[in-house]
Order: sequence, then structure tokens, then C-alpha cells
Amino acid sequence: MTEQTWHKKTKKLLKQKKITMSELGEKLGFAQSSISMKLIGKRETSLDEAINIAAILGVSLSELINEDEKLLIDDDEQTIIETYRNLTAPEKSLFLKLVAAFKTE
Repeated sequence: MTEQTWHKKTKKLLKQKKITMSELGEKLGFAQSSISMKLIGKRETSLDEAINIAAILGVSLSELINEDEKLLIDDDEQTIIETYRNLTAPEKSLFLKLVAAFKTE
């Protein structure tokens, strides 16, 4: 991962989620200027801060720092994942069969 990737993805997700840098800073307990400095690479971001930023943005740390753009998911995809995780084993089996039926069409 390059730092540039992490910064770009964070900015992209902030825009996508309609969260301002000020709001992010407020949730993290930082001034907006501090967040700006972190997102342009002028100030380091700790692992704990990165984990918190990812949580606020609704993505995993892996999604945030991975260079593969395909890992970023939208709200609908997140809902599907969360719903799937709460299903029983038989419900998961049925769900996967339904998904497979869509893939063959």
C-alpha cells in the first residue's frame, strides 16, 4: 500500500459518505486542520487512528489500505453482507442458491 492510496481512498470515502473532514475530526477528537494534515501526508496516522477512520467510514482497515478499488463496497453491499452474516446455516445455503440462480441468467 502506498500512503497516497490510503489518503485518496479516505478522501473518496468521505465524499461518498457525505462526511466532511470537520465531522471526521470531531468523531476522532481532532481539529479539522489535523485531519487535513493527515490526509495530505504531512502528519502521520497511527494504526489506532486508521482503524477508527475505517470504522467511521464503514469499511474494514484492509479495504481502506488495499490498493484494489474493487474492495470498496457501497451501503447496499454492506447491508447484504451484514444480513448474510446473521443468517442460519440453512438460510445461508438457500441464499447462495438464489444468488447462483441470478448468475446463470
